Amino acid sequence: MNILFVTRALDVGGAERQLVVLAKGLHARGHNINVAVFYRGGRFADQLLGSKVIIHDLKKSGRWDVVPFLFRFMRLLRCSKPDVIYGILSLPNILAALFGWFAPHAKIVFGIRATRLELERYEPLVGRVYKLERILARYSDLIIVNSEAGRRDCERQSFPKSKLRVISNGIDTDYFSPDPDAGERFRMQHGVLKQEKLVGIVGRLDPMKDHSTFLKVFAQVSKRLPELKALIVGAGPDDYRLQLQQLADELGISGKVIWRRPTEMMAAVYNAIDILVLSSSFGEGFPNVVAEAMACETPCVVTRIGDSAEIVGEYGCVVAPKNVEEFSDGLYELLTNGNLTEVGKHARERIVKRYSVDKCVDATEAALCTRD
Repeated sequence: MNILFVTRALDVGGAERQLVVLAKGLHARGHNINVAVFYRGGRFADQLLGSKVIIHDLKKSGRWDVVPFLFRFMRLLRCSKPDVIYGILSLPNILAALFGWFAPHAKIVFGIRATRLELERYEPLVGRVYKLERILARYSDLIIVNSEAGRRDCERQSFPKSKLRVISNGIDTDYFSPDPDAGERFRMQHGVLKQEKLVGIVGRLDPMKDHSTFLKVFAQVSKRLPELKALIVGAGPDDYRLQLQQLADELGISGKVIWRRPTEMMAAVYNAIDILVLSSSFGEGFPNVVAEAMACETPCVVTRIGDSAEIVGEYGCVVAPKNVEEFSDGLYELLTNGNLTEVGKHARERIVKRYSVDKCVDATEAALCTRD
């Protein structure tokens, strides 16, 4: 089977990591895999360049580079003659639906990964893109969502129910695994002492991740646990980062917060922190960071958004979004849990059993090969 994935870029992110997992997994099973990217480069590109997966750079120069970019995409469809065109997120989904007729025998697959975005928090163009995606979903052959929350949200938005298929993400539990030495090196590099506790939040600096609530929670808990530090790993608009840093100043916690750009060495990050926090208030489907941290035996405190509670199960803490008091109590109780190491071991076992790469690739291969 000749499969063409379409994505904006191969930067660090949950959707992009899953694309790499699927591309390599499906290639290993004998399928011909191509990946079309709007923008060249990205931290995950190297992981595909070492394989026989072919990356096609569509050479988009910016938002307003439209017509030449579309001609390059149409040419790729004609030349590659894919059996499957699989979009990853909204804009690629739209392109697959609009231009799939240049590969008339191809199965058009939408990849949906977010849920219930609060569109008023974003520029108007974002809302128009999501509306167009919803309209064009009827012309797809299959819609793969990575969470039950995503499926329910698609149904509420009138996506065709018969085309919806839930396939949970697959976690590379060989890479995301316990590595105390890597964690200790990361802590030393960032000035975190052995006796200090470190809580971390991993994700782009975006309103959906609700870093402001995390900072308020951390401010409360650090009063009860003075030897507590916070690690924030993520990239985003400079003005938004500045707003968050100003909030940390107002809360009096700036000296305890470590700001870090995304890194390829995420396993070291998860091994360095004592607890991962997911403070998202909307938009999550299957948050990879939670499963990745658990695979490294790092317990999590998560908000009840997307499938977070289902991923954590009984081996972590689930709280209501934006509830600073409940969040603070949950984080404090987990930090002071004398069995935290045992909780971490059970957390990893849960991820290995339920969210393996093989299960994800098996389900995806079956879905893509099926003709309705």
